Amino acid sequence: KLPTLNNKKVKKNLIEILTAKNVIEKNQEIQKNIIFKKSKQLRLEEMKKIAKDLNITINATSINNINDKNVFKEKGILSQIYSMHENDIAIVSSKDYKKNYLVFIKETINTKLEDGNNEYEKYLKISNSNLSNKILGTYDLYLNKKYKVDINQKALDKVKNMYR
Repeated sequence: KLPTLNNKKVKKNLIEILTAKNVIEKNQEIQKNIIFKKSKQLRLEEMKKIAKDLNITINATSINNINDKNVFKEKGILSQIYSMHENDIAIVSSKDYKKNYLVFIKETINTKLEDGNNEYEKYLKISNSNLSNKILGTYDLYLNKKYKVDINQKALDKVKNMYR
C-alpha cells in the first residue's frame, strides 16, 4: 500500500525532494549561463548581472585553509571550493541544497612547506598513501578485467578466523 499525502512525514519528504530538485535545476541554469562565457571578464559580468537580478549582495572574502569555517560553516562547501581552480566560477551547495553560493576564485596562494617540517612529513605520508592506493586500485581493476577470479569464501573465512 502506497503512503498518501495525508501522512505528514511523506508530505514533508516530498516537499524537500521537490525543493531540492527545483534548486538543482535553477543552479544548473545559472551555471550554464556563466560557464559558457569565453573570457573571465564576461563570466564576472554575468555573475554580477545574476546577483543584481536576484537581489543578492556579492561579498569578497578569503579562506585560509580547508578547515577554515569562518565564512562557510560546512566542510562539504569548503571541499567543493577547494576543488576549484583560479578564475573558476561555480555554484557550491550544502548537502541539502538549502545553502547555495555562487563562487568566483580570484586568487589561490599556495604555502610552501619546508623539508623536515612536521606538516611536510604529514602531507608527504598522506600523499604517498593516496598514490599507492590509486596505483593498487588501478592494478586490481586491470587484473579483474584480465582474469576471472573466484574467491573460495569458506577458505577465506578460515584464514580470517586464524588471525582473530
